[in-house]
Amino acid sequence: ELYLDNKDFKNAYYYADSARKYKDIIFNEENARSLNEMQERFDSEKKQIAIDGLSKENAFKEKKNQQQKLIIIVVGLALVISIVMGVLVYKQYKEKNKAHHVIAEQKEALEEKQREIVDSINYAKRIQYTLLAHDDFLKTHLPEHFVYFHPKDIVSGDFYWATERNNKFFLAVCDSTGH
Repeated sequence: ELYLDNKDFKNAYYYADSARKYKDIIFNEENARSLNEMQERFDSEKKQIAIDGLSKENAFKEKKNQQQKLIIIVVGLALVISIVMGVLVYKQYKEKNKAHHVIAEQKEALEEKQREIVDSINYAKRIQYTLLAHDDFLKTHLPEHFVYFHPKDIVSGDFYWATERNNKFFLAVCDSTGH
């Protein structure tokens, strides 16, 4: 402005142009610093948002992993319980089958013993009827008689017997049941 007042236009123009250039340089440097600061804040905020996003994503993934672990544990426990129950049911089934087999064998043995006993009793009946006095023999010595012999079971503890010795007739009616 001094050069302009002194009508030294060449120096006035030179210093005015230099001032404008320095002003532009300072303005550009301030703008650049400001832009750099803004860029740094923007980058910092962007990084923070990315970090927050990743933190939320990690928290979500962690929660999802925990849920998956819980599901795996529940399914595993259910599977283990099912296997244990299956094994127990199978053991009971085997024991029941074994018991049925033992019972069937015992029933078979019992039936065999029963057949043997019934066969023995039937044999005893044949022996008993052989020892009883025959109806023809009784009719000869006792023309008017009757015999009521009705065992409760297959054989009887009661019996009758007759014989003839020295022209004498002997008849015995016996109760051998103990009373």
